[in-house]
Amino acid sequence: MVGDIAAARAAGAEGVVVGALDSSGALDPACAVFVDAAEGLEVTLHRAIDVSASSQRALDDAIGFGFTRVLTSGRQRSVLDGAPLIKELVRQGFGAIEVMACGGVRAANAVQVIEATGVADLHAAVRMPVPGATNGAVSFAGAGVPQGFDRFETDPDEVAALCAVIRDRNRLPAK
Repeated sequence: MVGDIAAARAAGAEGVVVGALDSSGALDPACAVFVDAAEGLEVTLHRAIDVSASSQRALDDAIGFGFTRVLTSGRQRSVLDGAPLIKELVRQGFGAIEVMACGGVRAANAVQVIEATGVADLHAAVRMPVPGATNGAVSFAGAGVPQGFDRFETDPDEVAALCAVIRDRNRLPAK
């Protein structure tokens, strides 16, 4: 991961998303090495917090290691199902770390997610499946790609809709 952080920095990234758990389900001390390697970059703890032994303890450890934010669905598949825990984590980390909500965030529910959780940051994988090869050709589909499709691509209409919802909510001028 340290090598990946260096490569991301060299490529001009403004931040990285990293993390590791130890065998007890706590944040691994290697996270301190990752944060040090990312000095000067934003450092987000990925969803390891959602499968850790305790999200509250993992958040405290993330603060101690110097992470900028954590990415979480509140230990649930859906951000709205995990909203109560996310809200608790926002309160727990207030002023020390940002909490970014994820897990099915879309334009249609973004305001509801913000209101239910208290987050300022959202992560959305707004994508659409791309049809695969036909006539029995080899498929290069990855995990989670529906049958008959090869991959996902970003859905520009959904991205625009999500941005519009957030801009409207925050009353920001369009760019």
